[in-house]
Amino acid sequence: MEKVYISGKVTGLPWEEVEKKFMEAAKVVRCHGSLAVVPIHYCRKDWPWRQCMKQCLALMLECDKVLLLPDWKQSRGAKIEALVAVACGIPVLKLKRYDRP
Repeated sequence: MEKVYISGKVTGLPWEEVEKKFMEAAKVVRCHGSLAVVPIHYCRKDWPWRQCMKQCLALMLECDKVLLLPDWKQSRGAKIEALVAVACGIPVLKLKRYDRP
């Protein structure tokens, strides 16, 4: 099954908002028949940014595609993930809305 890594802004947002948008994006991914890889499930809230980025980049590199959330350009981490994905030849998709197909 194709694995799709979800990338978006986390830092500086209320945790409830972060969870909601990542879970809505995961629903979209699953509706397309793929496995959603949600990075917020792989990092602890108390980890420093650098530790989370190292974990997330390793996770992303194991995926078939990257899905950028609408707020990705407002996130230093998501911009790094997008650059690494492109450099490594991982297809990058952009989610315009959270609506399911």
